Amino acid sequence: MFNELTIAYLFLGGTGGGTLAVLCSVSLWEAFRPSVRRVHFSRQYGQIAWGACLFILVLAVLCLLFDMGVPGRALGFLLPQTFTVTTLGSWALLISLALGAIFWIVSVFDGIAIWRGVAIALAIVGIVAGLTVALYTGALLQQMVSVLAWQTPLVPLLFCLSSLSCGLAVAAGMVGFVPARAHFMQTIEVLLRADWLVIVLELVLLAVYVGWLFSSTATAHFALAITVGYESLLFWGFLVGCGLVVPLFVERSVTYSNHRTQLLFVALCVLAGGLALRLVVVGLFPLDVTQAADAVFRAADSAASAVAPGIAGG
Repeated sequence: MFNELTIAYLFLGGTGGGTLAVLCSVSLWEAFRPSVRRVHFSRQYGQIAWGACLFILVLAVLCLLFDMGVPGRALGFLLPQTFTVTTLGSWALLISLALGAIFWIVSVFDGIAIWRGVAIALAIVGIVAGLTVALYTGALLQQMVSVLAWQTPLVPLLFCLSSLSCGLAVAAGMVGFVPARAHFMQTIEVLLRADWLVIVLELVLLAVYVGWLFSSTATAHFALAITVGYESLLFWGFLVGCGLVVPLFVERSVTYSNHRTQLLFVALCVLAGGLALRLVVVGLFPLDVTQAADAVFRAADSAASAVAPGIAGG
């Protein structure tokens, strides 16, 4: 049921939604700064940052479409008979994609401009849509009632914090590609402080989630698989170490002279940690006792089907 495309969609969709929410927040903040700096922001940084956001969202949509396999299923998600969480997430993803395209086009082409009030309204919608997509990627797993490890609101909240951290990392990392970065030091400081806070919250929430898994005999084997089992290297090495602990220390040492290298390094670490989180959580699916029991029943049915012709022939 869960393959590479599914994991890629959960990661790219969350990262794209988080990046959109962050960039729209930065746009609102920049809208109240002096006009010279606002133009400088939109023309240099906006082209790169909005381009990266749009690229990530396009990849997320493509992964979702290819994972479905049948085009009609995509239409069924958008226009279902009953409204579901999947419907909300699908529409939020499309709205995010459209807004990302609009902001990128405005930043690339100098002759295109939108009224300041409209831009602020679109940015607010973008924040809501981006956060919805970020939450949806976790809520999508929580809908599967058969997997006990996902039956907690901690999963969508954890995915949302991870998506915001990835979005902040992308937004900060793209500053390194801007030729003139003197005007961005205040923006960089705000992004890094926000990311540092989100990472701390993510660490706390991750500890709470693992503790919740340990708290019940029905889910304790999931926690053991994460902490000391086959997922321990991915969990401790990439998720906790590379994705959370390393950025916490590196972000505190960013200065004007080294921020380009540091920001790119932090962005890569955070994104690697975000991908590791999806791999770890989705990797718990085969361990669920209901899935294991279902596999046993299927094997028994197959064996019975193979024996039945022999009995009939005898």
